[in-house]
Amino acid sequence: MDSRKIKFVFIGANLKGKLLCLINSFFTKPNSGVHSSKQFEWTYFYQNYTTYSKKPSKPMLTLYTKNPCPLCDEALEKLKPFLDQVILEKIDITAPENRRYWKSYRYDIPVFHLNGKFIMKHRANIDVFNNELKEYYLQVKKETETT
Repeated sequence: MDSRKIKFVFIGANLKGKLLCLINSFFTKPNSGVHSSKQFEWTYFYQNYTTYSKKPSKPMLTLYTKNPCPLCDEALEKLKPFLDQVILEKIDITAPENRRYWKSYRYDIPVFHLNGKFIMKHRANIDVFNNELKEYYLQVKKETETT
């Protein structure tokens, strides 16, 4: 394994934030033995599990953006009433570790994915967003009824 690249896989939304804080604090300690110049590839594997709770977990809405992005701000403002139904993750495509997203989306931002599935780009479409959310919750309901 290349010593300059470490891949972490996190399962579950609640663990992701806590583990990232813990791991980031370890790698930023001055005497941790890891140089901050090395690049680390962080891969999130997000799955919705409903085994520990009867209430289904929220879907992950990923926004590929950059700073500044007036269209992204406008799209988020349009989606603001619905953001309590999702977990919002913003990915800055100009960050060096997100170079692959820059190549794919530099002319298309804002780009939205719901649980890894592309749903819309350029502008927020409330109808498309609502349809995808309904589809997600129908699928979760169907899965919980079969188990």
